Amino acid sequence: MNEQLCPWDAATYLIFSDNVPSLLFYSHFTAVIVSLFLAVFLLVKKRNVLEANILSLLLIIFSAWAIIDVIVWATNRPDVVMFGWGTIVLIEPIIYALAFYLLYVFVHQKFPRFRVNLGIFIILFPLLALTPTYLNLTGINLYDCTAAEGPLALYYTYVLEFIFIIGILFIAIRRIFAKVSRDEKQKAIYLALGVIAFLAAFASGNIIGSTTGNWDLAQYGLFGMPIFIGVLTYLVVQYRLFNLKVFGSQALVLTLWVLIGSLLFVVRSDQSRIIAALTLLFTILFGIRLIRSVKREIAAREQLALANQRQKNLIHSMNHQIKGRFLNNRIVFDELLNNAKYDAFPDAVKTMLSQGYDDSTRALEYVQGILKGASAESGQLPYDMKPMNFKEVVEKTIADQKEKIEKKGLTLTTHIEDSGCDVVGDAVQLGEVVRNLIENAWHYNSPKGSVTINLVCENRAAHLSVQDTGIGIAEEDKARIFTSGGRGKESTKYNTDSSGYGLAFAKAVTEAHGGKIWFTANKPEQGTTFHIEIPLKQG
Repeated sequence: MNEQLCPWDAATYLIFSDNVPSLLFYSHFTAVIVSLFLAVFLLVKKRNVLEANILSLLLIIFSAWAIIDVIVWATNRPDVVMFGWGTIVLIEPIIYALAFYLLYVFVHQKFPRFRVNLGIFIILFPLLALTPTYLNLTGINLYDCTAAEGPLALYYTYVLEFIFIIGILFIAIRRIFAKVSRDEKQKAIYLALGVIAFLAAFASGNIIGSTTGNWDLAQYGLFGMPIFIGVLTYLVVQYRLFNLKVFGSQALVLTLWVLIGSLLFVVRSDQSRIIAALTLLFTILFGIRLIRSVKREIAAREQLALANQRQKNLIHSMNHQIKGRFLNNRIVFDELLNNAKYDAFPDAVKTMLSQGYDDSTRALEYVQGILKGASAESGQLPYDMKPMNFKEVVEKTIADQKEKIEKKGLTLTTHIEDSGCDVVGDAVQLGEVVRNLIENAWHYNSPKGSVTINLVCENRAAHLSVQDTGIGIAEEDKARIFTSGGRGKESTKYNTDSSGYGLAFAKAVTEAHGGKIWFTANKPEQGTTFHIEIPLKQG
């Protein structure tokens, strides 16, 4: 008995057949080549990075899916169609599961808990067990060689895919509200959007094919992969994802080569193929030149960064040495002023010694401000995080600063709520932040001005505001006010001891506590209000 075949000639080299639309080669092979390039690149360069391994596995399995899909289109053998179609149905939810794992590990830097893995295994197990049964595929239509899908392929796989997309959205939304830096939030959001864009495009074609029987539309879903690769490229370039350096330009150039090269399979006329070939040759030469140029630029940037780091280390070391000298000087002045052996000194000498002690103290505080600001900004400042009452820190700091404020002829007004204000933090460093803001308020105030301090603890956050009636912040100074050395152009007229590191320190410490700091500035000469918000202790 002759074997029944589909109504077209047998495939050549498994993938070439009259039944395969030209656009399918363009959509599938573009995605496969770019995906395999990135997968191999990551396995070679970052094989010890968990999220890189997960991404590589996802890309390899996706490439296998695309190749099997082309084979299913090309073959005229029903048995090959049934086997390939069933394999595709099995692979699709696995790709969604790997996308979920990729985002989870990328965000949390660890593998999910056992119960999460168990839950994923439980929902995938029916698919693994029932793929070879009629619940997956019920038969094949010989007139067009399309499989008749059962409830597993028609419904259950899409339920699984929906669950994984919800899980990806849940991870991204939780990251938005997590106590992490803005860059960390943006990285998670961009990766989640890239993953969802790819999966949505991937699923849309299959859903249309399953529900309408028009499988020509399904091939357009593969164009979601270049979007995903584009997002990964952006993350690599903008945030140094996986710490890759030249990958951004390499991926861009390779994608361009593949897109143009794939036209050779799509266009029909010889003239169009000649134009596509010449364009491909030009882009290859241009791409090689571009990659070499990027490599030289990266090398130059790395050398500059190394030189800057060495300069920072030198300045840091010098500041430590200077701090030691000022500390020794202050100890000497203190000994001469307070030791009974030196009581015979004339009053004029004691006045000079007292001035020397005060100058050494100010100089020491100046250097300490620079060192602490630089350490906090670079993430090297140690924190002793424990439950504490933020209201007590604020009240103690106000008490320490009250005499200085009144001595300058300023009016001090405070509004401290009696409600609980428990946070988890470092009391010493938060006290330094509060002191910094209050000192700025009286240093840069107007004669006979006022300092107003408010503390409100509600809506799961402690909100402190420090308002002055001073010089305000000039428009050109606003962008750098929280950066190292970012003092305003008029600041030294009011405070000769200003280092420019105080607000950089305050910003780094506040953000290390999961909080935020900002200011509301009126027009110059009308004052400024600085705000900080620290999350309250939960539970």
